[in-house]
Amino acid sequence: MIKTLNEQIVQKDGELADLNSKLTSLNTQVAQLQTTVDTLGSLTTKQSQTINDQTLAMHTAYYVVGNSKQLQASKVINRTGGVLGIGKTSKLNDRVDNSKFTKIDYTQTFSIPVNSEAKIVTTHPSDSYQLEKDTKNKNKIVDLKITNPDKFWSTSKYLVVVKE
Repeated sequence: MIKTLNEQIVQKDGELADLNSKLTSLNTQVAQLQTTVDTLGSLTTKQSQTINDQTLAMHTAYYVVGNSKQLQASKVINRTGGVLGIGKTSKLNDRVDNSKFTKIDYTQTFSIPVNSEAKIVTTHPSDSYQLEKDTKNKNKIVDLKITNPDKFWSTSKYLVVVKE
Protein backbone atom coordinates (compact mmCIF):
# COMPACT_ATOMS: atom_id res chain seq x y z
CA MET A 1 0.00 0.00 0.00
CA ILE A 2 2.88 2.37 0.83
CA LYS A 3 4.54 1.43 -2.43
CA THR A 4 1.31 2.27 -4.33
CA LEU A 5 0.95 5.56 -2.49
CA ASN A 6 4.60 6.44 -3.22
CA GLU A 7 4.02 5.66 -6.88
CA GLN A 8 0.94 7.88 -6.87
CA ILE A 9 2.94 10.66 -5.20
CA VAL A 10 5.65 10.36 -7.86
CA GLN A 11 2.98 10.36 -10.58
CA LYS A 12 1.28 13.42 -9.02
CA ASP A 13 4.66 15.18 -8.68
CA GLY A 14 5.23 14.56 -12.41
CA GLU A 15 1.80 15.93 -13.23
CA LEU A 16 2.47 18.98 -11.04
CA ALA A 17 5.79 19.56 -12.80
CA ASP A 18 4.04 19.35 -16.19
CA LEU A 19 1.34 21.73 -15.00
CA ASN A 20 3.95 24.14 -13.62
CA SER A 21 5.77 23.99 -16.96
CA LYS A 22 2.53 24.71 -18.83
CA LEU A 23 1.71 27.54 -16.39
CA THR A 24 5.12 29.12 -16.95
CA SER A 25 4.63 28.83 -20.72
CA LEU A 26 1.17 30.38 -20.48
CA ASN A 27 2.48 33.21 -18.28
CA THR A 28 5.11 33.94 -20.94
CA GLN A 29 2.40 34.00 -23.62
CA VAL A 30 0.25 36.32 -21.49
CA ALA A 31 3.20 38.68 -21.06
CA GLN A 32 3.82 38.66 -24.84
CA LEU A 33 0.13 39.28 -25.52
CA GLN A 34 0.08 42.14 -23.00
CA THR A 35 3.07 43.70 -24.78
CA THR A 36 1.25 43.33 -28.10
CA VAL A 37 -1.93 44.89 -26.65
CA ASP A 38 0.08 47.80 -25.24
CA THR A 39 1.82 48.33 -28.59
CA LEU A 40 -1.46 48.21 -30.49
CA GLY A 41 -3.07 50.57 -27.98
CA SER A 42 -0.24 53.06 -28.45
CA LEU A 43 -0.47 52.73 -32.24
CA THR A 44 -4.24 53.23 -32.12
CA THR A 45 -3.81 56.36 -30.01
CA LYS A 46 -1.25 57.77 -32.47
CA GLN A 47 -3.47 56.94 -35.45
CA SER A 48 -6.49 58.53 -33.76
CA GLN A 49 -4.49 61.69 -33.11
CA THR A 50 -3.31 61.75 -36.73
CA ILE A 51 -6.88 61.31 -37.97
CA ASN A 52 -8.12 64.07 -35.65
CA ASP A 53 -5.34 66.41 -36.79
CA GLN A 54 -6.06 65.69 -40.46
CA THR A 55 -9.81 66.11 -39.95
CA LEU A 56 -9.23 69.42 -38.22
CA ALA A 57 -6.95 70.56 -41.04
CA MET A 58 -9.52 69.45 -43.61
CA HIS A 59 -12.29 71.39 -41.88
CA THR A 60 -10.25 74.52 -41.28
CA ALA A 61 -11.32 77.65 -43.11
CA TYR A 62 -10.47 81.31 -42.76
CA TYR A 63 -12.51 84.48 -43.06
CA VAL A 64 -11.98 88.20 -42.76
CA VAL A 65 -14.43 91.10 -42.84
CA GLY A 66 -13.08 94.62 -43.30
CA ASN A 67 -13.08 97.70 -45.48
CA SER A 68 -11.18 97.75 -48.74
CA LYS A 69 -8.34 99.98 -47.54
CA GLN A 70 -7.70 97.87 -44.44
CA LEU A 71 -7.70 94.66 -46.46
CA GLN A 72 -5.36 96.13 -49.08
CA ALA A 73 -3.02 97.49 -46.40
CA SER A 74 -2.83 94.10 -44.70
CA LYS A 75 -2.26 92.50 -48.15
CA VAL A 76 -5.34 90.31 -47.95
CA ILE A 77 -6.74 91.59 -51.28
CA ASN A 78 -5.34 93.10 -54.46
CA ARG A 79 -7.21 95.62 -56.59
CA THR A 80 -6.56 95.04 -60.28
CA GLY A 81 -7.86 96.07 -63.66
CA GLY A 82 -9.80 99.18 -64.51
CA VAL A 83 -8.67 102.46 -66.01
CA LEU A 84 -7.61 105.44 -63.91
CA GLY A 85 -8.91 103.78 -60.76
CA ILE A 86 -12.36 103.11 -62.24
CA GLY A 87 -13.57 99.55 -62.65
CA LYS A 88 -10.93 97.91 -60.48
CA THR A 89 -11.86 94.58 -59.00
CA SER A 90 -10.73 93.08 -55.72
CA LYS A 91 -9.40 89.57 -55.44
CA LEU A 92 -7.73 87.45 -52.78
CA ASN A 93 -3.97 87.95 -52.62
CA ASP A 94 -2.02 84.98 -54.00
CA ARG A 95 0.26 85.01 -50.95
CA VAL A 96 -2.20 84.70 -48.11
CA ASP A 97 -1.07 85.35 -44.53
CA ASN A 98 -3.39 83.25 -42.35
CA SER A 99 -2.70 85.45 -39.34
CA LYS A 100 -4.81 88.19 -40.95
CA PHE A 101 -7.87 85.91 -40.91
CA THR A 102 -10.15 84.39 -38.31
CA LYS A 103 -9.59 80.62 -38.26
CA ILE A 104 -12.71 78.45 -37.95
CA ASP A 105 -13.86 74.85 -38.16
CA TYR A 106 -16.36 75.15 -40.99
CA THR A 107 -18.38 72.18 -39.72
CA GLN A 108 -19.09 74.23 -36.58
CA THR A 109 -19.45 77.77 -37.97
CA PHE A 110 -22.60 78.56 -39.93
CA SER A 111 -22.83 82.33 -39.57
CA ILE A 112 -20.33 85.12 -40.25
CA PRO A 113 -21.21 88.55 -38.77
CA VAL A 114 -20.95 91.40 -41.30
CA ASN A 115 -23.11 94.29 -39.98
CA SER A 116 -22.55 96.54 -42.99
CA GLU A 117 -23.17 96.98 -46.67
CA ALA A 118 -20.69 94.54 -48.11
CA LYS A 119 -19.49 92.51 -51.04
CA ILE A 120 -18.02 89.01 -51.06
CA VAL A 121 -14.64 89.02 -52.84
CA THR A 122 -13.89 85.31 -52.86
CA THR A 123 -15.85 82.86 -54.99
CA HIS A 124 -18.41 80.64 -53.28
CA PRO A 125 -21.44 78.88 -54.79
CA SER A 126 -24.41 81.23 -54.45
CA ASP A 127 -26.78 78.42 -53.47
CA SER A 128 -24.64 77.51 -50.44
CA TYR A 129 -25.24 80.69 -48.44
CA GLN A 130 -27.76 83.44 -47.73
CA LEU A 131 -27.21 87.07 -46.88
CA GLU A 132 -29.34 87.99 -43.88
CA LYS A 133 -30.29 91.63 -44.39
CA ASP A 134 -31.30 94.29 -41.88
CA THR A 135 -35.06 94.79 -41.66
CA LYS A 136 -34.72 98.61 -41.76
CA ASN A 137 -31.82 99.03 -44.19
CA LYS A 138 -32.14 96.43 -46.97
CA ASN A 139 -28.59 97.17 -48.21
CA LYS A 140 -27.04 96.31 -44.84
CA ILE A 141 -26.00 92.67 -44.44
CA VAL A 142 -26.29 91.54 -40.84
CA ASP A 143 -24.90 88.01 -41.25
CA LEU A 144 -23.73 85.68 -43.95
CA LYS A 145 -25.54 82.38 -43.22
CA ILE A 146 -23.82 79.30 -44.61
CA THR A 147 -26.51 76.79 -45.57
CA ASN A 148 -24.26 74.13 -47.12
CA PRO A 149 -20.78 74.31 -45.55
CA ASP A 150 -19.16 71.59 -47.68
CA LYS A 151 -20.31 73.23 -50.89
CA PHE A 152 -19.59 76.77 -49.65
CA TRP A 153 -15.97 76.01 -48.76
CA SER A 154 -15.36 73.67 -51.71
CA THR A 155 -14.05 76.41 -54.02
CA SER A 156 -11.94 78.24 -51.45
CA LYS A 157 -11.04 77.82 -47.79
CA TYR A 158 -10.89 81.62 -47.56
CA LEU A 159 -13.79 84.06 -47.29
CA VAL A 160 -13.13 87.76 -47.81
CA VAL A 161 -15.97 90.22 -47.24
CA VAL A 162 -15.33 93.87 -48.10
CA LYS A 163 -17.43 96.39 -46.22
CA GLU A 164 -18.59 99.31 -48.30
